[in-house]
Amino acid sequence: MPKIFHQSCCKNLLIASSTVGDGNMSFKRGRREDIIGNRKKFLAKLHLDPARCVLMNLCGEVKIGKVNDRDLREGILSDDFISAEALITKSKNLFLAVLTADCAPIVLFEPKSGIVSVTHASKSNTDRKFTQKVIDYLAKYFSLKPQSIRAFIGPTIEKKSYVFDELPRLKSDWGKFCLREKGKFYLDIVGYNLSQMKEKGLRGENINFSGVDTFDSKDFFSHRRSLAENLPKGRFLTIAGFM
Repeated sequence: MPKIFHQSCCKNLLIASSTVGDGNMSFKRGRREDIIGNRKKFLAKLHLDPARCVLMNLCGEVKIGKVNDRDLREGILSDDFISAEALITKSKNLFLAVLTADCAPIVLFEPKSGIVSVTHASKSNTDRKFTQKVIDYLAKYFSLKPQSIRAFIGPTIEKKSYVFDELPRLKSDWGKFCLREKGKFYLDIVGYNLSQMKEKGLRGENINFSGVDTFDSKDFFSHRRSLAENLPKGRFLTIAGFM
């Protein structure tokens, strides 16, 4: 069953993630017909039209895509996606989605305007402070003030589980969010993104985290856990939009 993350400030905002029980959602890690079936069933449980859902094609670049009704193309059941690491829309009943399996799916939204964005906060995107770039984009092109923006961080691998034998190549100063302990390095993606959002002016009380560690939780796909336990690889969807 999908996991719905209710936001008390916005009853007309939907944020939800698929679970392992909903099946793998990535075309790259399963048969196409199976994935299409999984996506259809997941969206049906949320009463969403697949044609009104847009999934980003992760490109590994600092790229933000604006989405409106003209960009729907064939919807989430095709592989004709928008190449980006973040998507933004101000259209109602248009839902943005990202595939993850440890990286942080971050939803930024502004209740009054109905503007919503979904960001793929991977280790590399976190390192280059991509979430801050999305906030800057919202301010420049949508005239949003950081103090009015709210944020939700979906299921993500947490610091205690994101362990490295050697220090990863990092360009920015992670400070306390890169911890060395007993010869191991621990990266805090959730904490570093939260800190970056606060630096840009978001209020702490307006930022929420799901509290789900993908490595620990058997309800969500985890790339690291699949390698450690020799489990089938998969990706889950996080989707967000104003109704």
